[in-house]
Amino acid sequence: MEVIELRSRFARCHLLVGSEGAVLVDAGSGLEVADVTEALSAVGLKPRDLGLIVLTHGDGDHIAGAARIQEATGADVLAHALEIAYIAGRVPRSFPVAKRMFGLLGRRLSRPTVTRVMTGEGQTEGEIEVIHAPGHTPGHIVVFAGDMLIAGDAFRTGATFRETPAAMTVDRSTARETIKRLAERPIARAYSGHGPPSDNASAHLGALAERLRQGRNQS
Repeated sequence: MEVIELRSRFARCHLLVGSEGAVLVDAGSGLEVADVTEALSAVGLKPRDLGLIVLTHGDGDHIAGAARIQEATGADVLAHALEIAYIAGRVPRSFPVAKRMFGLLGRRLSRPTVTRVMTGEGQTEGEIEVIHAPGHTPGHIVVFAGDMLIAGDAFRTGATFRETPAAMTVDRSTARETIKRLAERPIARAYSGHGPPSDNASAHLGALAERLRQGRNQS
């Protein structure tokens, strides 16, 4: 599959284009319908060829544009069952204070309708594999397209891979276990919501996992 990065105001979103159409992973604030339709047109696709929007988690910088794009394209929206309440605007009291404040600031966002609910640890959707990757939020998910990983906020890509900041992470211990588990898979290239795409991703993610095993803070 081809991965096209689309920049929203605060986060990086990713359009995956394959032989069966297109999948959009995340749709943050500032990502407009025209941004998506123009990217689709550039590869010879129409709006109806966007069959699925995958929301890695419910933070506003990853979902704020999803309702508009869903309405314009008719795409299904997939999220984990543990994330649906947060996507709908209900911020759990168990979230860290900074994350709760961030969530409350987005109370007026238009909310997408989740039409496909993921309940287990992983599932295949056409040409992609969706994996439960909790920690940043309870229902955070990531997407594999072959040996490419779209990580959302499971970790941050770049010259050195890093954890998502603790103040925005619901369960840091679980997030670290997720990083270690993902590091066991072969990954050629990784994309994240807050960092440039990175090649040789298995080595970078493995290095982060090893630093975490050694107890070194990487956020």
